[in-house]
Amino acid sequence: MRGSSVRINELNPLNYMPAGTTYDVSTNDNLGGFSLKGINFTRQHLEITAQGYYFNELTGAPADDFEPPRKSRRPVGLSQTATS
Repeated sequence: MRGSSVRINELNPLNYMPAGTTYDVSTNDNLGGFSLKGINFTRQHLEITAQGYYFNELTGAPADDFEPPRKSRRPVGLSQTATS
């Protein structure tokens, strides 16, 4: 949902543990889109963690059937990211 928090950690390529560089952005639409504009990554592997509520498409409102907000983590390579 728009305004959910997204944290991006650069990962050490040897053990895929956080390398100490973190970027915080927010989603800019209800589909979970966010911008990487202006961020120059120094490592090839990233961990993206998003936390927030989801949009209930049936009611057209934020979902209220769980607490706390959902959290999702995924390691990715820079070749998997898309920029706009």
